[in-house]
Amino acid sequence: MKTKEEIYYEQIYRDTKTAVERYLMMLLHNCSMIEDVSQEVYLEAYRKLDVLMQHPEPRGFLFRMARYKAL
Repeated sequence: MKTKEEIYYEQIYRDTKTAVERYLMMLLHNCSMIEDVSQEVYLEAYRKLDVLMQHPEPRGFLFRMARYKAL
């Protein structure tokens, strides 16, 4: 049985992955790097899941993390 954290993570991943990748495309203009950076973003999000779950704007949190990782 999945924990509420796992369910939350899966849902946020499904809801934001396409948008985060589009944002990374605007920043990087390099398709091969987008997948790598996106994986780093979601790995870090999983590591900081407790922070992400408490954040008032989790989508914005992911976009800021994507920008940081891209730079």
